[in-house]
Amino acid sequence: MKRLKIDILSFLIKPWFFLVIISLFLNFTPASLQAIVNEENKTVTISATRVRVAVVSMVGKSTAVRYSAVLRASDRALLAFTDSGRLISRPAKLGALVKAGQVLARLDDKPYKNAVKAAKASLMEAKTRLRQLELDELRVKRLQQADAATTEELEDVSLGLEASRARCDAALTAHREARRRLQEAVLRAPYSGLVTETFIEPGEVAAAGSPIVALSNHDCFEVEIEVPESVLATLTPDCHLLVDLPNWKLYGLKATITSMGRGTFRPGGLFPVIVTLEKNPTLMPGLSAEVILPTAAVHGLTVPLSAVINSSGHKAHLFIVKDGRARLVPILTGSLQGSKVEVDGELAVGDQVIVAGHSNLLDGDPVEVAQ
Repeated sequence: MKRLKIDILSFLIKPWFFLVIISLFLNFTPASLQAIVNEENKTVTISATRVRVAVVSMVGKSTAVRYSAVLRASDRALLAFTDSGRLISRPAKLGALVKAGQVLARLDDKPYKNAVKAAKASLMEAKTRLRQLELDELRVKRLQQADAATTEELEDVSLGLEASRARCDAALTAHREARRRLQEAVLRAPYSGLVTETFIEPGEVAAAGSPIVALSNHDCFEVEIEVPESVLATLTPDCHLLVDLPNWKLYGLKATITSMGRGTFRPGGLFPVIVTLEKNPTLMPGLSAEVILPTAAVHGLTVPLSAVINSSGHKAHLFIVKDGRARLVPILTGSLQGSKVEVDGELAVGDQVIVAGHSNLLDGDPVEVAQ
């Protein structure tokens, strides 16, 4: 051990060892030491990505709800006879245009003519009987003045006269009714219109109240739709709407609400609404129609479609520029508005969204807006 210590001391006192120590000391000047410190403290600087931006804008859109319906005439009726009888003629043909008062069908009127004759005869008999009792009353009054008739006889004649007058009134009413039924044996059009359907042919027996023809007014048409309570609250009488006839390539026909249901049979039920169209010679009953009911305008935020990343996925997002850095904002996409898309997220009108240069961006990366 003593010998090892002597060897180390002899090594340290050699002249070349001192030269090495002095050279090392000269190399570590203050400048070199500061360079080493700076190298250790140096941070990595990332260059900003140049991007192009657009601003978030607000758009107001008016939505509309379409209700399917069938066109029908405003005035329509199933015409029938009030009495039964055998149909002898029906001049009204399917699809024929008829005028008000025009004959549509006839029943065999012989029974009704006979009833008129019988009622007339009964009326004449009642009038004759009434005239006879009036003369009897005058005669009894003269006899009573001459003390040749009693008061009881005069009263009997007077009572018989009153009963005869009642029978005469009944006979007159029966005669009028018989004449009315004779007139009802001819079915006439109550208004000008179109024969849309026929139900019975000549020679068949028509029951009282059974429809003979269906008549529709061809000048004014309407549709009936049923709407929920929420929609009914937004409508008013005389409100102007538009109606489309897609199968006939007729769009935007002007119409007006003429009637609105004010009640329903069950909670949550639908309310009927009648919409009348303006006159149009091309319209006819039975055409398929669509009534367009506008709803309240809805305001939403839109951005250029190029700003949206992964628009078809479940994690659609975009980047906005805030304090010189890109900030990721998750969004929900809506309907397209031309070259823009409606979005829902933590955005405000005027925010700058990145539309170019965002393919490799991460949240928080520095960006430089290209002018």
